[in-house]
Amino acid sequence: GGGAGKRIELRHDSESLQARIYGNQTDTGFDNTSSTIAKGRTEAGAKARYSLNKKTALTTEAIFSEDAATKGNRRGIIVNLEHAVTSYLKAEMGVRYARESAIASQTVGSATLTPTENTSIRAKLGIQLPFYNKVGLYGEYEQAIEAADRRTVAFGADYQLAPQTRLYARHELISSLSGQFALNNSQQRNTTLAGVESQYMKDGHLFSEYRMRDSISGRDSEAAIGLRNGWQLTSGIRLNTNAERITTIGGATSNDATALGAGLEYTGSNRWKGNIRLEFRTSASSDSYLGTLGLAHKYNRSVTLLGRQIISYSQNK
Repeated sequence: GGGAGKRIELRHDSESLQARIYGNQTDTGFDNTSSTIAKGRTEAGAKARYSLNKKTALTTEAIFSEDAATKGNRRGIIVNLEHAVTSYLKAEMGVRYARESAIASQTVGSATLTPTENTSIRAKLGIQLPFYNKVGLYGEYEQAIEAADRRTVAFGADYQLAPQTRLYARHELISSLSGQFALNNSQQRNTTLAGVESQYMKDGHLFSEYRMRDSISGRDSEAAIGLRNGWQLTSGIRLNTNAERITTIGGATSNDATALGAGLEYTGSNRWKGNIRLEFRTSASSDSYLGTLGLAHKYNRSVTLLGRQIISYSQNK
């Protein structure tokens, strides 16, 4: 099959206001491995942050999501007030409204989701320990007014181990499988994330995470370690590499996989840039290959032309 995808976006950035408005639409035959948008979708939204003063800011986000085949849609809006109570204590208060049509905007899990309509109140408190500023803690709670069993609870911490290294952890309980704009009575998910992040060299990034998911389909847990590097070969030419290994620790199915990637990036010209990248991923179920070629040409001071070619090949086992 075949299909087209369209996207439009407007951004504004000033001292007191940061704003973004976007719209995406894809045909049901649009199946692009490198696209962030799935086929047969209409997605639109807006985000903004306005600084009232040095300590207080107002943020808002609005979304609209629709399935092209079923016309099921989801819409929602959230408004938050952020305030720095002290130099080490920050607080947020907000109100969210979300509505899902009788036909679901997307199918996630097997439970009955629709129709739903929620008005929820949320609060978040974050503290940088005044007596030991390397440690940061936060807690977040959101509760739907219409039903006591529709909520989000999250808490986490991070520790600055060294100037370039950070330890972090987060646990979240949410009454949904598809985000805070879709709270419902039928689904629940627990997610625990713990890891270390370190920039051990210029353009080098090491990460390790332990992830656990708990949903109605069963419990799976994965450990992942990965490495991404950038190597400056000559002026204007850089080699990018990445490696990742995922091992299933528990659960009914195995998601063990190994991924390797390498790419060259050219930035030596003031008028054009280019990159080429090859990736390989092998698992118990399939081997996948992905090749991308990208070019950017600066036509004049106001216009840049972008092009990209993608080849994707997957061999099922």
